[in-house]
Parts: sequence; structure tokens; C-alpha cells
Amino acid sequence: MIKKTGWLWCLAAYLIIIWLFLLLAQPNYLTSIILVLGAPTILIWWSLPQTRWRILLLASASLLLFAPPVELMARLANAWDVASVLPRLWGTAPLENLLFAWFNFLLGLSLYEKLTAGDQPGRLSRRFYYLLALYAIFFASVLIFYKINPAIITMDYYRVGILLVLIPLAIFIWCWPSLIKQAAATTLILALIFFIYEIIALRLGYWWWPGNYLWPITIGGKTFPLDDIVFWYLLSTPTLIGGYEFFVKGRLLQLSCKQTLK
Repeated sequence: MIKKTGWLWCLAAYLIIIWLFLLLAQPNYLTSIILVLGAPTILIWWSLPQTRWRILLLASASLLLFAPPVELMARLANAWDVASVLPRLWGTAPLENLLFAWFNFLLGLSLYEKLTAGDQPGRLSRRFYYLLALYAIFFASVLIFYKINPAIITMDYYRVGILLVLIPLAIFIWCWPSLIKQAAATTLILALIFFIYEIIALRLGYWWWPGNYLWPITIGGKTFPLDDIVFWYLLSTPTLIGGYEFFVKGRLLQLSCKQTLK
């Protein structure tokens, strides 16, 4: 029987083998997503019998209602692009990125439950339906503005990060001051996985960064924005966990937050 943290070593060994395979075989971007994220995500997610259905609900809702408008906003600003082989939503948003986003949501929440929360049983909070409403409003608003004047929703990468990551995270931390500490292990593991994957992806041409950024640097002749490390690696995972605790599990409302919300 594998020890409590033995699965982490198995995950590390698997990823090292897959990263070497990518460098040698150079499969397409879609195949790399399935190999790097798909297989370990499904296995870790399936090992959580008490919480996997709640994780799936949030990840799938985020995939259907949150990820598409974000991809559209980013592509209008040319914030990033990928070597896609599948059709694109609205002719611009790569379907591969939506699959990437779905595995990202699933893996982040599954790691969090596995490492910290402990796969505890519980009911789906009624706040989840408020989240669905917020998602639906966001989705509809982006599409309406896209039809009226795409320039309204065209945002550089860091503006998208501030609006959709930094502001919600600040609210979650205010309501749950220990959120960063609670999410630290999951954030660090995901950041390491995504950073190594990113370096390989830039080398193999899976994606690139043609837009405007706050802190662009050059790695091997390729543009790499440090904005990505700040907003995606370090801030998006605690934001995802905060949303999961508040909207799905019905937690987070500590005394300071409750008093203000009355």
C-alpha cells in the first residue's frame, strides 16, 4: 500500500517521464495536454469518492460558463495563442485551451482535497447556484459586448488577471485570512508542474505570448511574461480554492465577514 504522500512521488515520476517523452517525440499541443494533465488529473480526482462530484460540478461549470469568455477576451487582446488543431470558438478561442482549463480546475481542486481538506463528505451549498448566476451574467455580458463592440472587452493579460483573479482573491482572503496558508501546498505543486510544462511548451511551440505585459522577459529567444507567474501560478489557485470553499462547500464566512454582510 502506498503511503500517504507516496502518490506525490508517483506523480513526479510520471511527469518526468512524460516531459522527456514530449521533448523527444514532440507530439502536438492537444496530445501534450492529455498526457501531462489529463491522466494524472483523472486518477487523483477519482481517488476522492466523497468530494469528486462537487469538484466535477465546479470544474464543469467553470469550463462551460467561465473559460470561454475569458479565452475570447484574451484572444481579442492577443494575450496568448496556441498551436491548435481543433476548431476555434467564435473563430478565435482555441478548444484545446478549454480542455487545458478543465483539467486545471479539476487538478487544482483534487490536489487541494487530497493534500489539505481531506476528502470530507458534505452537501452542495446553495451558494453554488449564485455562482452559476454570476457565471451566466459574465458569459452573456461578454458575448453581448463582443457583438456590439469587441474593443469593450479587449483586455491585456494583466487586466484580465486583476479583474478575474486579484479582486476575487482579495475578497476571499478578507473573509478567510488563512486562505493563502491553506492553499500553499497545492499552489506550489501546481506552479512547479505548470512552470516546467511552460518551458517545454515554449521550446516546442505549443503556445506563445504575442501581447502586451507588465513584466515580459526572454527565455531561449521566446517571450515569457512574469505576469503569468503572478496571476496564474501564484494567485489563480488560491482564488479557485476560495471559490470552491465559499460557493461549493458553503464555508469561509468568518465573523469579520459576517458582520459586514449583515
